[in-house]
Amino acid sequence: KSLNGEIKRINAETKKLNLEIQAITLSLAKLDKEIQKNKGDIVVTETKLQSHKRSLAAMLQSLHEEDMVNLAEMLVTSPTLSSFFNNMDGLIAVQGDLKSILQGTIETRDKLVDLKEQLAEKKTDTAYLKDSRAAQKQTIEKTKQEKDTLLKETKGQESQYQALLKESQKTAAQIRNRIF
Repeated sequence: KSLNGEIKRINAETKKLNLEIQAITLSLAKLDKEIQKNKGDIVVTETKLQSHKRSLAAMLQSLHEEDMVNLAEMLVTSPTLSSFFNNMDGLIAVQGDLKSILQGTIETRDKLVDLKEQLAEKKTDTAYLKDSRAAQKQTIEKTKQEKDTLLKETKGQESQYQALLKESQKTAAQIRNRIF
């Protein structure tokens, strides 16, 4: 081990950590864009769901009004048999539309639930990446301090570094001997 080699190792570790931080920062930027898109999709889906609910309410009201009139009454009040069947066809069409809107509402609600789950996952990923980035920055700071301490103690001189290294090895050996 040499002083120059140790400094190169510390510099390489710092560069590696800086690259990891850059990668995390890029991932965070990508996740932020995805979160914004996801939020927009949620707003659109909620609007669509409200529209389905309004249509559903209107269809139910129309169906309820038609149900208030029984078939015999509808037959008697219709001027022709053809108009009676037209009214019946209209009632069947309303029921079909009701079924279609109800299905659309269910699908939209399910999509909304999925979007909200995706958003929660992305927020969790973002928090994890931010924590990871902070840890990397702390490691870089520690590495810089290690390098500064090493340079301060040795004043950039190889002989002083070797003496410091021997002293560290001697202390480690003493500690091992005490343990055993």
